Amino acid sequence: MPDLRLALPAAAVWLACAVAIGSPGSAGLVAVGAGIVAVVVVVAALRLVRRRALAVLIGVVAAGVALGCGVSAVRAPSRTAGVFETAVEDRRELTVQVRAESPGRRVASGFDGAERWSWEGTALAVTGGAPGGGGTARGLAVPLTVFAAAAADGSTGVPPFGAVVEATGAVRANEPGESTSFRLSAT
Repeated sequence: MPDLRLALPAAAVWLACAVAIGSPGSAGLVAVGAGIVAVVVVVAALRLVRRRALAVLIGVVAAGVALGCGVSAVRAPSRTAGVFETAVEDRRELTVQVRAESPGRRVASGFDGAERWSWEGTALAVTGGAPGGGGTARGLAVPLTVFAAAAADGSTGVPPFGAVVEATGAVRANEPGESTSFRLSAT
């Protein structure tokens, strides 16, 4: 028979992380609250003779929730940048320096019949981010998916892993929980 003692804590951590990713603003508060509950319950378990196993289980669940929400709260700010959010709201194009971090994947052809490719990377800098096209934002580390048409010579246009390229296009926000925060339809 399988040992399922950690099934409940594991399920609680997965659920807490899913909720924290969906609402990153509350993840820090939940992490602190769950951490306090974990400490109180574990201290109480040391004094209990009966129901000690239940108290320890509750403490492990609370500690796992605190850890999962804490990691989500710490990582959330690095997954976005104001310049991207403003561009999405204003429907403006951005010119982004992107470091390629995945191989290219062929995606559905566009209305023009041209072959299209996507690849994931990290946005390192943005130019033209301010209203009116001015301004530069540097020191970014925002995960981004780039969609682009294949080159006229038939090459994919997907840069090699680690290469830093400049791409210009419209930006859209991805749903919370996706591997990247934004997608850039490069022209």
